[in-house]
Amino acid sequence: MPSTSQFDGLAKIVEKIKQNQERMEKSMQDMIGFFKFVEEKMDKKLEERHDKVNNILEDIKRKQPSSSGAQETNEYMGARSFEKHLDKVEEGKEEEDEEEDEAANLNMESINQKDLEKKDDHEDSEGRGGMAESGNQGSGEPVGGQTTLAKP
Repeated sequence: MPSTSQFDGLAKIVEKIKQNQERMEKSMQDMIGFFKFVEEKMDKKLEERHDKVNNILEDIKRKQPSSSGAQETNEYMGARSFEKHLDKVEEGKEEEDEEEDEAANLNMESINQKDLEKKDDHEDSEGRGGMAESGNQGSGEPVGGQTTLAKP
């Protein structure tokens, strides 16, 4: 059987373990309190920054209104979807530009045709001969006396 001195030695060891455990628990409680304090402080700062960013975004939206609604659209869709939306908008603008170019070209052609007709009438009145008398020009046939022969 163990002696009393051995029990006393074991009791002292157990007591030290308990003291260390209590000290570690207190340290843990202090650390948890400190972390909660830091977390609250960080939350406040994060909220302040979030408010600042929102205010800046609101100012930007007020200063640069979007006629196409792209800013509002961006808030409701992901980045990839928004890029596809922008591509469609750009394609639509390119098609509009092409249509405008075609309309401008047609308009120029009709203006040039009218000018040519006016010049033709003017030349006829002066007796020099006009475009109508110039032979194959403008008729779509080869110019310069070239003819095409049919093979037998």
